[in-house]
Amino acid sequence: MANPQFQMLLCVEIHLCSSCNTYINFLGTLAALNDHGKIKAAIHYADLEEAKVWQTLLEAAPAADDWDAFVAAVKGLYPGCEGDNHYCHTDLQYLVKEYQSKPMQNQDNLGEYQWKFAKISALLIKTKKLAETERDSMFLNSFPRAIADCICHCLSIVCTDLHPDDPYPLAEVVKATKFLLTGSALCSMVS
Repeated sequence: MANPQFQMLLCVEIHLCSSCNTYINFLGTLAALNDHGKIKAAIHYADLEEAKVWQTLLEAAPAADDWDAFVAAVKGLYPGCEGDNHYCHTDLQYLVKEYQSKPMQNQDNLGEYQWKFAKISALLIKTKKLAETERDSMFLNSFPRAIADCICHCLSIVCTDLHPDDPYPLAEVVKATKFLLTGSALCSMVS
C-alpha cells in the first residue's frame, strides 16, 4: 500500500523542489526501498503523462539502480526547475487570468486555486519579486467578478478598520470565500 506522503512528493515535487531528493530518499528508506525500488515507485506514482516520459530515460531502464542519476535525468526534463527563478510575475498573472473565467463552485475549487497561487506567489515573495500587498490584491482579483463582489461585500463587514487603499489580506479573503462557498450560499448570491 502506497504512503500518501510519498505519492504527493513524487507527483508534485520531484521536479520542483531541489531538496526533493532528500525527502524521497528519506521516505524510500522508511519503506525499505533500494535505489531501483525508489525509481520504480517514482514512476509508478507520477502523473501518467510524466511517467510515460520518465520511462524513456536510460536512468529508468529495468536494470537501473542509481537514484541520483535518475533524479538528475528527470530534473533535466524540466529546465529551470531549480533555484529561485522557477517562476516569474507573468506566471502568476496567467494564473489569475485563467481563474477569472473559471467557475468557483465549491471549496475544492478554492483549495486547488489557493494551492497553485501559493506555490507561485511564495517563491516570488521570497525572491522579493512580489510584495505581500500585491499578492493579496491579485488573489482577490482572480475570482470572477460576481464572486469577487460577494467576497468584498462580506469582507467590508468583517474588516471595518482596513484602509481603503489597502487590499484585503489573503487569509481574510480565503476565510470569506470558504464561508460563501459553504452549501448553496454563493449560488443564490450569484444567480
